[in-house]
Amino acid sequence: MDACAERIALFLAVRDVPYATDGAHDAQTLMAFGRGDCLAKSAYLIEGLRALGYQARRVRWLYYLPDRPAEVRLLPHGRTCIRRPKR
Repeated sequence: MDACAERIALFLAVRDVPYATDGAHDAQTLMAFGRGDCLAKSAYLIEGLRALGYQARRVRWLYYLPDRPAEVRLLPHGRTCIRRPKR
């Protein structure tokens, strides 16, 4: 199996583990429970990539969730207009 196929197989294996908020929160418990949250699944993917010899790390990003959802309108030709709520 070539390197690309190994990475794809690992990704598919992690993707296919059921997502559950009442499941594991780390890679070791994920394998014991057979289900876990996004933290557990990302930790499992990172450990798998490292086992294949790749450098991998978790990246965290702070993002803003608005108090109100954006207004979405469909425009001609299938385009979308998103109007952000005023603060």
